[in-house]
Amino acid sequence: MKAAVRARVLAAALPVRGSKSGASRPLVTSRSSRPSPNSLPSLVQPVYSGRNRLKRPSPACLPRSRSGSCPAKKSARLGSKRINKIPEKEETVAITVAEIEKGSSVCEGLAVGRPTQRAYQGFFEEFRVWRRATLPNPLAKEVRQEEILGFIDHFFLENRSFPDIEKGVAAIFASLPRLRRLDMPRVKRALKGYKKKRPPVSRYPLPEEVVAGVAAVLHLNHHPRNARSVLCQFYGYLRPGECRKLKVKDLVIPAGGMSKSMNNYAVIIAPFEDLQPSKTQTFDDTVIFDYPVWLGKEFQKLATGRNPQELLFDMKVAESIELFREALRVLGLDGELYQLRHGGASADWLEKRRTPGEIKARGRWQCDSSLRRYAKAGQVQKTLNKMKSLERGFCSTAFSNLEKILNNKMNLAMPRPGMKQGRGNS
Repeated sequence: MKAAVRARVLAAALPVRGSKSGASRPLVTSRSSRPSPNSLPSLVQPVYSGRNRLKRPSPACLPRSRSGSCPAKKSARLGSKRINKIPEKEETVAITVAEIEKGSSVCEGLAVGRPTQRAYQGFFEEFRVWRRATLPNPLAKEVRQEEILGFIDHFFLENRSFPDIEKGVAAIFASLPRLRRLDMPRVKRALKGYKKKRPPVSRYPLPEEVVAGVAAVLHLNHHPRNARSVLCQFYGYLRPGECRKLKVKDLVIPAGGMSKSMNNYAVIIAPFEDLQPSKTQTFDDTVIFDYPVWLGKEFQKLATGRNPQELLFDMKVAESIELFREALRVLGLDGELYQLRHGGASADWLEKRRTPGEIKARGRWQCDSSLRRYAKAGQVQKTLNKMKSLERGFCSTAFSNLEKILNNKMNLAMPRPGMKQGRGNS
């Protein structure tokens, strides 16, 4: 009996005479002559497990369909669709080693976002134009350290900011990777001197009363989503880009329970399933909105009945920036959106709502120097002192009654006209 079974297995493994090479004879086992698993050779897996049940059938042990396709292979193809694979965000093309020596590899290019890549292309093109107009031999392939030093002086004499030349030098090294192998101490020293004489402009924090006034101006002029996004950036220390990218599914409603943190609304920044890391290349950063306690409900009103993949605030970049500046002009001030992130840290520092460690963790700052740069309580008082009594009174009233204003239970007269009316995008 065992010899007969071995002969049948070997015959199934051998190609059929007259058929294509590699085609194997299907092994058909009748119920009466079904072999036991112990009688099969080690090179063949057991086919049967129990009465009339198949266990992990191999393609050679199943009959083919009329179309010639194997059911096992077909099921394997269908099963592969259910595997949780990481989706590809963009198509990539294989490049040769010679091309890598001239430029960057595929993975090196993926390390920098597309907006930064476009900025690098602009700065590098500016370097090429300056090089052709200045150097006696602009066609030389190798870029020397002295040329980069001259480009740095060119920016300095044109009164360009330090972030500009910092990106300009980074663009040169990103476009010419072979320069990274060279040690250029004079370039580092030149950048140090540049930063000493032209320090980066610091973004001063906005006071909490001013932020409440801005939110009130936006809401009363029928821009409710923009008003709530301002509050989200301020109390959550969110960057403007992080706030704009928030989706409906990223808002987490309270789960309840004994823990206080489970009874508050939260947002998840850069969730892993979207495969878009944050500015610091992290995923699933969570910000809990525990103050003011009513703010999370305002976010839930925006999310109710909407597609989870839709943007929570659904704002255009240029429009949100312009509306924020218009609201500040109504209050007699000027500024930019990034000051909201700094203002939230300064407000918590002044009011002692959080410890320095909690502020650092909430802002997702890597070092203490960043925290000290943003938490500037003195600048908050300086901004309030510059405001006129009418605008400051409006902000104080808005701060005390902001929940009522956002729920259309209270109205305030604008301190001055000039704000563009919206359509009520709530």
